[in-house]
Amino acid sequence: MVQIRRVDQAGFDWGSSDGPAAEMRQVAAAATAYDGAEVLNEQARLQLTHHGITGAALWLADGGFALLHRDTLDLAVHPDTRRQGVGTALARAALADVGDTVSAWSHGDHPGAAAIAASLGL
Repeated sequence: MVQIRRVDQAGFDWGSSDGPAAEMRQVAAAATAYDGAEVLNEQARLQLTHHGITGAALWLADGGFALLHRDTLDLAVHPDTRRQGVGTALARAALADVGDTVSAWSHGDHPGAAAIAASLGL
């Protein structure tokens, strides 16, 4: 079973060398290098750099994250952790209280992202 934890705004510092932000950056870097496409778009990077997760929500699992900011979901899973249910569990946690008002797309048209989206009706 995948363990998901929601990150408190007070515990998030994008510049920190450890903690939730460091975990998120490590997953993003590994996924970007493996897939050849940036995991976080410019809006998400600016949000994290200048405002942390204020006005957003972040869920972490071992090897993955889901960031919900405004009506956009950014989700990434470390290549070593894929095909183990991490992405689906993170997406379900992030979308639990949102309804159908969220935009989601795959940076790089990743087949795993398409499978998660289809399974959740996105």
